[in-house]
Amino acid sequence: MDQNIIVTSPQELQKLIYSAVSHAVQQISIPQKVDPLPEFLTIEQASEFLNLAKPTLYSLVSRREIPFLKRSKKLYFLKEDIINWLKVKKNED
Repeated sequence: MDQNIIVTSPQELQKLIYSAVSHAVQQISIPQKVDPLPEFLTIEQASEFLNLAKPTLYSLVSRREIPFLKRSKKLYFLKEDIINWLKVKKNED
Protein backbone atom coordinates (compact mmCIF):
# COMPACT_ATOMS: atom_id res chain seq x y z
CA MET A 1 0.00 0.00 0.00
CA ASP A 2 1.49 3.33 -1.07
CA GLN A 3 1.49 6.06 1.51
CA ASN A 4 1.77 9.69 0.52
CA ILE A 5 2.66 12.38 2.99
CA ILE A 6 1.16 15.76 2.21
CA VAL A 7 2.42 18.89 3.89
CA THR A 8 -0.09 21.73 4.05
CA SER A 9 -0.84 24.78 6.12
CA PRO A 10 -3.65 24.79 8.71
CA GLN A 11 -5.58 27.29 6.57
CA GLU A 12 -5.31 25.11 3.47
CA LEU A 13 -6.36 22.04 5.48
CA GLN A 14 -9.35 23.97 6.78
CA LYS A 15 -10.34 24.92 3.20
CA LEU A 16 -10.02 21.29 2.05
CA ILE A 17 -12.15 20.03 4.94
CA TYR A 18 -14.75 22.75 4.37
CA SER A 19 -14.90 21.92 0.67
CA ALA A 20 -15.27 18.19 1.31
CA VAL A 21 -17.99 18.70 3.93
CA SER A 22 -19.88 21.17 1.72
CA HIS A 23 -19.78 18.69 -1.16
CA ALA A 24 -21.00 15.86 1.09
CA VAL A 25 -23.87 17.97 2.44
CA GLN A 26 -24.96 18.87 -1.09
CA GLN A 27 -25.00 15.19 -2.03
CA ILE A 28 -27.30 14.28 0.83
CA SER A 29 -30.90 14.94 0.00
CA ILE A 30 -32.79 15.56 3.21
CA PRO A 31 -36.36 14.48 2.57
CA GLN A 32 -38.96 17.06 3.46
CA LYS A 33 -41.75 15.84 5.66
CA VAL A 34 -44.53 15.21 3.20
CA ASP A 35 -48.00 14.73 4.56
CA PRO A 36 -49.38 11.76 2.62
CA LEU A 37 -52.96 12.58 3.56
CA PRO A 38 -54.86 15.42 1.94
CA GLU A 39 -56.67 18.08 3.96
CA PHE A 40 -60.03 16.37 3.34
CA LEU A 41 -60.20 12.64 4.01
CA THR A 42 -62.56 10.15 2.44
CA ILE A 43 -64.24 7.52 4.59
CA GLU A 44 -61.49 5.06 3.65
CA GLN A 45 -58.69 7.48 4.48
CA ALA A 46 -60.33 8.54 7.75
CA SER A 47 -60.83 4.89 8.68
CA GLU A 48 -57.15 4.19 8.11
CA PHE A 49 -56.06 7.44 9.81
CA LEU A 50 -58.13 6.68 12.92
CA ASN A 51 -57.50 2.94 12.78
CA LEU A 52 -61.24 2.33 12.95
CA ALA A 53 -63.36 0.01 10.87
CA LYS A 54 -65.58 1.77 8.32
CA PRO A 55 -68.79 0.55 10.01
CA THR A 56 -67.57 2.05 13.30
CA LEU A 57 -66.86 5.33 11.57
CA TYR A 58 -70.29 5.30 9.91
CA SER A 59 -71.82 4.71 13.34
CA LEU A 60 -69.97 7.72 14.80
CA VAL A 61 -71.22 9.82 11.88
CA SER A 62 -74.83 8.68 12.29
CA ARG A 63 -74.70 9.58 15.99
CA ARG A 64 -72.99 12.86 15.05
CA GLU A 65 -70.15 12.12 17.44
CA ILE A 66 -67.42 12.93 14.94
CA PRO A 67 -67.11 16.04 12.75
CA PHE A 68 -67.81 15.38 9.07
CA LEU A 69 -68.95 16.98 5.84
CA LYS A 70 -71.37 15.50 3.37
CA ARG A 71 -71.23 16.56 -0.28
CA SER A 72 -73.07 14.79 -3.08
CA LYS A 73 -73.90 11.83 -0.83
CA LYS A 74 -70.22 11.37 0.04
CA LEU A 75 -68.66 11.75 3.46
CA TYR A 76 -65.54 13.81 3.99
CA PHE A 77 -63.58 14.51 7.12
CA LEU A 78 -61.43 17.58 7.59
CA LYS A 79 -58.13 16.26 8.89
CA GLU A 80 -57.67 19.19 11.29
CA ASP A 81 -61.16 18.62 12.74
CA ILE A 82 -60.41 14.94 13.27
CA ILE A 83 -57.17 15.74 15.09
CA ASN A 84 -58.96 18.26 17.31
CA TRP A 85 -61.74 15.74 17.96
CA LEU A 86 -59.14 13.19 19.05
CA LYS A 87 -57.56 15.71 21.43
CA VAL A 88 -60.94 16.50 23.00
CA LYS A 89 -61.77 12.80 23.35
CA LYS A 90 -58.38 12.23 24.99
CA ASN A 91 -59.06 14.98 27.52
CA GLU A 92 -62.50 13.53 28.31
CA ASP A 93 -61.03 10.13 29.19
